[in-house]
Amino acid sequence: MNDKPRPTIHDLHEVVDLELAEVANSVDPDGDDVPEREVYEAELRSFHDAVVVEEKSEEERNSES
Repeated sequence: MNDKPRPTIHDLHEVVDLELAEVANSVDPDGDDVPEREVYEAELRSFHDAVVVEEKSEEERNSES
């Protein structure tokens, strides 16, 4: 059985923020990675937005309890 605690939406938000920062800091100086990086970054930002919405929704549910 897995005794690890299940990550929270807040944990996921932090991971996505760290990944966005890593992508921003790993830019190829020659710009050869621009097309791939831009697509990945756009998908990551979209996922980030969805995580934020879910996180706010979870906070609202918890405050109503």
